[in-house]
Amino acid sequence: MPGIRPEDAKVKIPALIHLSRLGYQYTPLAGIVRDRDTNILPEDLRQAIAQINVSETNDAAFEKLLSEIGKSLGQEDLGRDFSNGLQQGWNGTRVIDFAHPDRNLYRVMTEVPYVSGKHRFRPDITLFINGLPLAFVELKSSESREGILPEYDRMTNRVGKPEFRRFINLTQLMVFSNDAEYDESALFPIKGAFYATSAYNDLVFHRFEEAEREMLERIEAPAPETVSLILRDNQAEALAVEPAFAASLAPDSPTHRMLTSLFHRQRLLFFLRYGISYAEAEGAHDTKRFTRQIIRYPQLFAIRFLEHQLRGGQNGGIWKIPPGHRAQGICAMIRFMEIFFEEQGCIAQYDYIAFSPAQMQLTLKALLQQGIPVRCRSGLTAPRSGILREKNHSSSPTPSVCVHCAEDYSSLSTQRLSANGLPARRILFLDGTENRYDMDEAFTARLRREAPEAFIIVFSDP
Repeated sequence: MPGIRPEDAKVKIPALIHLSRLGYQYTPLAGIVRDRDTNILPEDLRQAIAQINVSETNDAAFEKLLSEIGKSLGQEDLGRDFSNGLQQGWNGTRVIDFAHPDRNLYRVMTEVPYVSGKHRFRPDITLFINGLPLAFVELKSSESREGILPEYDRMTNRVGKPEFRRFINLTQLMVFSNDAEYDESALFPIKGAFYATSAYNDLVFHRFEEAEREMLERIEAPAPETVSLILRDNQAEALAVEPAFAASLAPDSPTHRMLTSLFHRQRLLFFLRYGISYAEAEGAHDTKRFTRQIIRYPQLFAIRFLEHQLRGGQNGGIWKIPPGHRAQGICAMIRFMEIFFEEQGCIAQYDYIAFSPAQMQLTLKALLQQGIPVRCRSGLTAPRSGILREKNHSSSPTPSVCVHCAEDYSSLSTQRLSANGLPARRILFLDGTENRYDMDEAFTARLRREAPEAFIIVFSDP
């Protein structure tokens, strides 16, 4: 189509229309008020704060909030302080309502410039929640022989520039797609739709394979007035009469499937609340550095299954997770369960029991890196050293895990748990113990008999 870039006509404009039917309000860049240093939309943020919080925010308080957000974005912490603000708010003022998705404002825009001095870039699509630009999308046509590789190289170069630090700290999710199916034979991801969280160096790309196809079936047809607005704003009104354009709006294209899986409003809030974590590692000259991680889609579905079991009153199950991914899975589950049990008026107490010392050390290191306090116990052979006898709850707001490596589980005893007057739920992670037998009984079967109220997660190889 003359005057319209092929990738815009085939991928970007259909993606904008698809996001509009996911509940994002399309807004032209012209006329919108935004803070040029951060791309935050102040009026959206002010409106959302008034809708989410009980107390009103006057002009001085709002300006102070914007200042605190700006300070958090200027730190060399990969956005950790800002991410904490998204979760907990600033000085009691919440900026996202995770419990009530409809109370938030969702907006999508195209070609919003990210400018820092002489440096700039324009993501194809930027998504806002309550005026905060928390995600962006870069798109290529499926006809591109290099797939998403050029966009990956350009973005890797950008995230390493200090000039873009505040934008990288602010961005929680990135999507890169060339609107093609995954190439299973490729050693490096070139074709397909991938997601990542931001970093100061190389990005880590993840695939997504949606388990619930009914999400696509619930997507409604786009509103005609919204389609007209998007076409007009992108100077692409001629597409309206093209048969190929109508076909490009199908919800099951590779790009649209990824957008649905990540940016369906409840799913995006899930990622923001539970899916992004930070690990601390040693940097150069004895300094500390942070890495930001995002859960892979199997972990997401594992947590959703975990929620289903907890709400259904079940007592656990078997999770088929490769050994190298179990530590990250434990951290993601703990993040979820801390919020879940807090909302239930209950306190969780966590025990990790491994039969393999190597797996115990791997998990121990990962928990410590993610800032989760641990206490170690090993060699549970003494008659009075029962695994379940000890209360491991502490008054710290940070969840702690009691880590065990044992070769003899012959001594088990239980004790009713309570912490600060609140009921406590024992959560047991069993790693490599499903085939352990004592006294002609499977260990897990005996454990369930000894501690019927415990919720037991057994890790097994896929």
